[in-house]
Amino acid sequence: MTFRSQKRSLRVSLLVIPLISLVVILPQLSSTSAVRKAQEDKHAKSLLSMQGDAKETEPVESSELTTMTFESSGGKLPKSALLQPSGLQSVVGQVNEAEPNGTSATATPIAAASAKARGNIFPPNDVDFYSFTATMGDRIYAATQTLFDASASGDSVLELISTDGMTVLETDNNDGTFNASSSTIAGFMIPSTGTFFLSVRHNVATGTIRPYDLYFMRQTGSPTAEVEPNETTATAQPLPASGWISGTVTAVSPGEADFFSLTLAAGDSVYLSLDMNPERDASVWNGRLGFALFGNPPANQILLANDANAGASAADPNSEAFFFTVKDAGTYFVYVDSIVAAGLGASATYNLSVAVHSQAPPVNCTTYTSTDVPVRFVDSFV
Repeated sequence: MTFRSQKRSLRVSLLVIPLISLVVILPQLSSTSAVRKAQEDKHAKSLLSMQGDAKETEPVESSELTTMTFESSGGKLPKSALLQPSGLQSVVGQVNEAEPNGTSATATPIAAASAKARGNIFPPNDVDFYSFTATMGDRIYAATQTLFDASASGDSVLELISTDGMTVLETDNNDGTFNASSSTIAGFMIPSTGTFFLSVRHNVATGTIRPYDLYFMRQTGSPTAEVEPNETTATAQPLPASGWISGTVTAVSPGEADFFSLTLAAGDSVYLSLDMNPERDASVWNGRLGFALFGNPPANQILLANDANAGASAADPNSEAFFFTVKDAGTYFVYVDSIVAAGLGASATYNLSVAVHSQAPPVNCTTYTSTDVPVRFVDSFV
């Protein structure tokens, strides 16, 4: 074989190999997309309609994530919506888990009062520990976002662990949102000052989660009480700088719905957490947590998170979590109501915590100009 024919053969091989690879990879990508699509459809099952200030059809209680329309008399709203009041605390940056962190002694530290951590439960039987300091009376809000798990499972277990690194103070398996098997703990009151821990693991020993995001918020002091009337976007209460509100849902929607407003910059992300049993007593109720408004009036969309778990006891308090990144800057709303069929009375109390994670600033690049321009040489043959 001549040198020229060898080069031609090599070129053919280089073309054939990628084509073979595409034949193998494309069906796998198609299968993965189908799994992902089925999972997303599972969490957007029903469309709820609302007319007037608060009229809606009976929702599907088993739905994790739903939408409803809300008629507003206000002006044009941003196409992506979320509210951050002026002065609401924002957080830039992310904590990455550092292996090994499979015990409380090797836990990845969370230094800030509000943070987002990225981690992986891998290999099977992996457990990730995170540590944080807190003062007696602080309230802890934490949730896992597992929708992007490569295994399409995302079945996490989240535990809040005492200072001894072993005693579980509160745990959750599947109260989360965007994946029915994700986890959220909302409003646990710290019993003493010290270093506490959060642990994340798969619900099944052989399972993996790659990746997950852990959202964390430590609230200190007392929440700001809601101020009525706040049943519409026009009367929405601006969130305080802490992003922490205490309220009561006294009747079923459309009789009672609480709106809170905030202003966000383009690219900001929010972590909403709703604690529906701040007292950790026998009074339980099933509420919804929403984020709005999307689209233009009069048919604006409210995205709603609702887990079917009503919280059977003080040891199993009901909570909801919501995560969202806005495309456009503007004023947005956080929405709280209930789907039960009767009035709730004064026992339906809640604490709402909102954390804003600002978009990371772009990396500064420096352009260097050189005056040492290469000289082009003309080939010459003798």
